[in-house]
Amino acid sequence: RSAAHRRTWGSSSAAATWAIGRLTYGRIAGLLAGLMTAINGPLLIFEHYIMAETLATCLLALGLLVTIGAARHPSWRGLVLAGLLFGLAGAAHQRIGLVPLALLLARRGWRISLQGTGLALLGFLAIVLPWTAFDYARHQVMASGALGEHLTWRLTRNGDDQYFRGRLNPVADPQ
Repeated sequence: RSAAHRRTWGSSSAAATWAIGRLTYGRIAGLLAGLMTAINGPLLIFEHYIMAETLATCLLALGLLVTIGAARHPSWRGLVLAGLLFGLAGAAHQRIGLVPLALLLARRGWRISLQGTGLALLGFLAIVLPWTAFDYARHQVMASGALGEHLTWRLTRNGDDQYFRGRLNPVADPQ
């Protein structure tokens, strides 16, 4: 059952990529983008393991798809959902800037672009603020840890054979 769920993330990423390509560049581009994502070697390998990257890739693709849809047909639900998806993607914090860019490129005007960006930020902050508060409560670091960041920190700071013990250090090792 869990292997089927992991494959669902890869399939969803390919489907979202197809839809993004189709909406932005047409049917052929969407088909090629979706197929290239579906047969991408690293994605095929990663979807068989429990890795944050597979989930983050899917959430990022879905966030981009919802952003494009909300730029074409502005709706407050779509814009809030885009913010939620970017917040859940973790490492995609800077991607929230795509919302105003997409709205401006869709020629929605400054007022709608600012309102839409505000709605997306509400969804984004609904995820990121509690996440940041949790990291502060646990590690005394004011940051929103990205998906997989704790694992990366453990492997690079403690070595391959040790488990994560202690708290995150936001400052690089002085040595």
